Amino acid sequence: MAADTKEKIWRGAAELFRERGYAGVSMRDIADRAGIRVGNLTYYYPKKEDLVEAMYLEAAEEMYQNVVFRSVDDVVEYARSILAIQRRNAFLFDSFDQIAESSERMRKVQIGSIERLGGIFAAGLRELAIFGKIPMPRSRQELNDRVVVLLQVLLTRLPGEERRLTGAKSDEAVLRRIRLLIGEK
Repeated sequence: MAADTKEKIWRGAAELFRERGYAGVSMRDIADRAGIRVGNLTYYYPKKEDLVEAMYLEAAEEMYQNVVFRSVDDVVEYARSILAIQRRNAFLFDSFDQIAESSERMRKVQIGSIERLGGIFAAGLRELAIFGKIPMPRSRQELNDRVVVLLQVLLTRLPGEERRLTGAKSDEAVLRRIRLLIGEK
């Protein structure tokens, strides 16, 4: 695929998803916004689900960077980078439920992504505990519970909260919650 065509498709789709949400956008809408024919769009992405999956996986891959947690500050900086990715790709996260409900395949992709992110945090927190940087969890279940809450704080927008769109001030509140949750020694 020509890079400029992909860029036009992705930029047009992102704008439309932000404006109307996932369910409110058709393939024709995306093609019109990208300035291409529907046939060209469906050549690259046969269904809207295929386009969204490609966009989601690219954003998710950014979150799976090779990361080593040597301190609580490293965990917080990693969380900060995930918040930045969410903000750049807000349309994917804001339409998370709509996307999952529209496609079993995308639901599985989303679950796999969250599990992989959870694994990164679990391994990192376990290492920090082994090296005495944070309190040692009393059990594997306690570690898993901590990771689940960490992911909820990081990935869930609370009712009425516009965290991904408001920027640094509310990001810092999320990062403070994560630091408290981890329990730095």
